[in-house]
Amino acid sequence: MTSKRIALFIIFIVALTSHSACSGGGNPLSPEPDSIPFQDVEGEGVYFDGIPIGDSMSGLSTSPGTVHLISFIPPEGTEGKDFRISCTSGTWILNGTIVGPILTTRETALEWRAPDTEGEIQIVIEPVDQGFDCALGFNMVVDARPPFAYNGQPTPVNRESTFVHPMSGETVVAAEGELLVKLAPGESLTEIMSLRSAQDYSVLQRLNIHQSLFRLRMDPDVDFLSAWFELRDDPRVETVEFNYMAYPVAIPDDPDYGKKHEFPKINASEAWDIETGSPDVWVAVIDTGVDRNHPDLAGNVVNGADFILGGDGLGGETEGDGVDQNNDGIPDQNVGHGTHVAGIIAAQGDNGEGACGIAYNASILPLRIFPANGDTGATFSSIIEAVNYAASEENVRVISMSIGTTYESSLLQAAIDDAWDAGKVLVAAAANSNTDSKYFPAAHDNVIAVAAINKSDEKASFSNYGPWVDVSAYGTGIYSTYFDDSYAYMSGTSMACPLVSGCFALLFSYEPSLTNDQAVSIMTLYTEDVYESNPEYAGQLGSGLVNPLLALEGVTYSQPGDVGDADSNGDYSDYELEPGPHTQG
Repeated sequence: MTSKRIALFIIFIVALTSHSACSGGGNPLSPEPDSIPFQDVEGEGVYFDGIPIGDSMSGLSTSPGTVHLISFIPPEGTEGKDFRISCTSGTWILNGTIVGPILTTRETALEWRAPDTEGEIQIVIEPVDQGFDCALGFNMVVDARPPFAYNGQPTPVNRESTFVHPMSGETVVAAEGELLVKLAPGESLTEIMSLRSAQDYSVLQRLNIHQSLFRLRMDPDVDFLSAWFELRDDPRVETVEFNYMAYPVAIPDDPDYGKKHEFPKINASEAWDIETGSPDVWVAVIDTGVDRNHPDLAGNVVNGADFILGGDGLGGETEGDGVDQNNDGIPDQNVGHGTHVAGIIAAQGDNGEGACGIAYNASILPLRIFPANGDTGATFSSIIEAVNYAASEENVRVISMSIGTTYESSLLQAAIDDAWDAGKVLVAAAANSNTDSKYFPAAHDNVIAVAAINKSDEKASFSNYGPWVDVSAYGTGIYSTYFDDSYAYMSGTSMACPLVSGCFALLFSYEPSLTNDQAVSIMTLYTEDVYESNPEYAGQLGSGLVNPLLALEGVTYSQPGDVGDADSNGDYSDYELEPGPHTQG
């Protein structure tokens, strides 16, 4: 190496509102950022919330006053050398105390609080002694968009591990060697590094920049289950979970052209006389991704995000980087599940193409969590990231999850609760095991669990059921868009779930002032009787069969005054439900 100094840069652009000065700012920055060579970090360098800063990064983002974990491992051959860690704006926090520039000769972890002003920020780590020959450089741009634009370190493609849970005795499937750890309230982010003194692991990523939730991977030499026990019992840790896997819950069927048998049964055409959906109402589809160029979807798909770590897709994603390499703004995919789900919700109508969705003028936000080859499941860490992302998007009113697993997660529940608190309706498939056992995320609180009904109005043979199910919808022989500009029939609660999600999109399009709680009350009250054909499942298929016409009429007959008028308080706070003309009972 030829340079006479080491400079490791992270450059931020932060959209913020007021001013906070950096302790010890004004450190001279040289060489210029454009002259600093890019070099990936392998075990040494700078890590941002556990992510190595190198040329594989696609960008970073932050929000006002957010605290981040920044750690530094001195390069090989620099042992005993002094390094100065400083910033041009923001605040350093060490052991809970605000400090100025830091001098260190060893591995160091610090908290850095983003400033409250908008601007370009540099965080610099450079040697005090300029007399040795070493150079590493990093040049990162962080924009002001929601802080979910970066991914953690990649998960190997062959990542599934099957083992016996040490407490329940059940056989479980999770990402090999990975744990999700949430620090106890009040603990510094740096404790996630301190915990490594007992267990040898890598911090792969921070799953929510507003929480101390991290994804870890144990060293291959570490006893994985012993590490789980020790971290669980550490007072600095609030929660530790395996990074479980979830799977799509669809059953492929005849891939020929056909008709939408379910629409006449749920009075879709009459519902469309009232509402067909609004482009301003987005449904987040957490799934395998969406074929954005499908002629029946292209006009209704907005730019999405990719949370898959490992695998490669047709759009040029390279193995393990988890980003959209072809820069078209939407992750590509070669599995038709997500495209089929998206078409059920919002395939375009009145365009002369094969099928249409129930809310055919609404918009789809694709959030990809499954590998492109479809051979493995999605990690809970990627599901949590996707839910967080959807919760941050103002236009998202509905989050649709046609996925299922038997594993319950308090960490996923927390992400769901945050999304609910942000005003979103979350809908999930009840899964396809013909059991009354709970499947997740459908059985989580604040999620609408959807069972599947067949063409004869009977419970589909595969559909799960139970008192935890909220509603039912048609889910057999559903015709919709498929990968590579095609169409297919598919069956499963994966198909029933987006039908309900699309009905919620119609509600929010018709009356944007509805809260999520009000919309759920309407959708679950104004249903068709499902138990006349299913007496043996009494109380186990939810409140009834979802019908968009009844729900839209429910809005009309429930709110005071004319349709579209606010109530006496102007905000629907005294909104009351009254039976409409077609409501059962």
